[in-house]
Amino acid sequence: MKTEVGDQLGIYMEYVNPGSLQKFMQEHNGALTESVVRNFTRHILSGVVCLHSTETFPRDVKGANLLVDPSGIVKLAGFGVSKTVVTLFGMPHSY
Repeated sequence: MKTEVGDQLGIYMEYVNPGSLQKFMQEHNGALTESVVRNFTRHILSGVVCLHSTETFPRDVKGANLLVDPSGIVKLAGFGVSKTVVTLFGMPHSY
């Protein structure tokens, strides 16, 4: 979330503990049950579908950019290399 006050821009980010999916898997020695994998996959795909609906395409989806909260909800992060597609004259262009 961001807010603008006068000439200042404030950016607020959510702290997600325990952290990344990569860290979660290391802590569990890579052993995840099928139901956990299914839950994580559902959350990841829902996030990607939501981003695609705004024509934003994450290009760096990896364990370090997927954050797992204490409830097991996975959130996408790390949009430094995402792309937005714009259609000009019927042809897709990205920037």
